[in-house]
Amino acid sequence: GWEGEALWTAPWPKERLARQHATMGSALFDCMYQQEPLAEGELTFPPAIIDRCRSQRKGGQAPSGEGWIRVASVDPSPTMYNAVIVADVRYEGDQWQCAILDVESWKGGEAPLRRAIHRWRREYRITHLVIEDSAVSKTLLDSEWFHELESQLTVVRHRTQENKNHQLWGVESLASDFEYRRIDLPCGDEVGRAATEVLVKELRVYPHHKVFDTIMALWFLKWNRKSLRVKVRKLDHFRGLNRGPNASGRSWIAKRKQDERKKKLTQVSSIDLT
Repeated sequence: GWEGEALWTAPWPKERLARQHATMGSALFDCMYQQEPLAEGELTFPPAIIDRCRSQRKGGQAPSGEGWIRVASVDPSPTMYNAVIVADVRYEGDQWQCAILDVESWKGGEAPLRRAIHRWRREYRITHLVIEDSAVSKTLLDSEWFHELESQLTVVRHRTQENKNHQLWGVESLASDFEYRRIDLPCGDEVGRAATEVLVKELRVYPHHKVFDTIMALWFLKWNRKSLRVKVRKLDHFRGLNRGPNASGRSWIAKRKQDERKKKLTQVSSIDLT
């Protein structure tokens, strides 16, 4: 965490600065609040912040806890590299977390990508798919096969524009997630280490290399975080189907109305008796 001192405490107390540091990460925070920009040639993702995210979780192993959504994020290309990250993600309040299960990158067209999506559904049982909607993916996204897929999965079509450079949620903001361990890299077995290395190789040279497709696929997950929440249907909520303590399945609203009717009947009965 941030251990600095607040010099202008009225509008910017130390607690508020610490929250900003956690959101932005050291590099962007130092640039904006300390007037210390990155030197030319300096890396956005230093090895030290990457290494702190390596865990003993095995490749393909789900993280502990609840509220995770299983999703595949795809940065497609018909001629260059396709990149995908399969991960469990969750977004609660303003905290985004990502536990990577698998990372892949390959050169190929539409047919290999279709086969890969079928495999992710079979092996990882993904429920959500994030895919970039651009000129290069138009043929795939307009196909009858993809429209059928949209009826079977929750599909989020991502569009990369100026959002790529957003200060708090852009690509480089991923550095803060590595720094604060909001991204979990599976390194507990050879499978996990091999998959992780595909992403790590790109992180180590970003932005000084032209290939960073897996980084983009990871960023798609963060930018579209609000579309990757566990959703409770409003109808179920008001019927009380998601309220564990109410074993009868009736909502608290229905129970309150019943209690009010009983109270009125009691009042009427007492008036009749007098």
